Amino acid sequence: MREIIKYKPINKREFARKAKAIYETIRDEMEANYMGKIVAIDPETGDYFIGNSGIEAGQKARKRYPDKIFFLIRVGARAYTRL
Repeated sequence: MREIIKYKPINKREFARKAKAIYETIRDEMEANYMGKIVAIDPETGDYFIGNSGIEAGQKARKRYPDKIFFLIRVGARAYTRL
């Protein structure tokens, strides 16, 4: 049986704003090296994790921070953003 993780409430707009600001600082590197990949960003620490899919990026992120929520964005595209 899977363990249920309880997250503290967050302000989604502020969470997304912080994550997008972090992405802007790494955008050039990401687009030069990881076009089309997914980046999972932790807005609290600034850490990010790259994967071929949202699941892969999320798994890498949760391995380091099992109790956090991440913002996912597809490198080079506006269509894939997710909390």
